[in-house]
Amino acid sequence: MRTGIVAPSGQRGRQGRRALSTWAARIADTWPPDADVYAYFNNDPGGAAVLDATLFTRFTRPTAPASPDRPAEPAPRPPPR
Repeated sequence: MRTGIVAPSGQRGRQGRRALSTWAARIADTWPPDADVYAYFNNDPGGAAVLDATLFTRFTRPTAPASPDRPAEPAPRPPPR
């Protein structure tokens, strides 16, 4: 999946919140919740891929639905063994 979308914020190389949320929704609609799905982000000298991947994970958490205005809540951590 390749979007080529630049964030409206004008930050070079960044994906917008709406684009990341849309891709997360497309993934959720395409694969079952227990499927392993991998997303790759092309990095630039400013580290945009790391920032975008971090935000993207917030949109892909399984607990609460996400929207461009509110990322999903993190999944609860399992109890320690």
